[in-house]
Amino acid sequence: NAVPIVSFCNVFVEFFTGELSESGLVVPKPFFSRWVVPGVLLQLLVNPAMRNTSRNVRAVVSVVQSIGFARFASLVLAFRPILVFILEVAVESLHRFIEIQNSQICMFA
Repeated sequence: NAVPIVSFCNVFVEFFTGELSESGLVVPKPFFSRWVVPGVLLQLLVNPAMRNTSRNVRAVVSVVQSIGFARFASLVLAFRPILVFILEVAVESLHRFIEIQNSQICMFA
């Protein structure tokens, strides 16, 4: 039966190209309804972790609005080198810790 196969493929055709019209032509969707609605908005509605993310984004946006975008951008640029350094040190420490743990597991195996 070909109907389930066509129905299954229709989801991908609709998402990646557009909607099929009554005449059988593919009508492309606008950018927002094609990429943002099924991706970002669906994640915001379905994913429980997005509640915290949404709250954090709102907090950052309110801080940016209160201090001004130019001041926020200059603070980000000023603190970026030290944050990158801290992140690199943290990742390197984590790699060393995992390496030590893996070597201890291999010794007991």
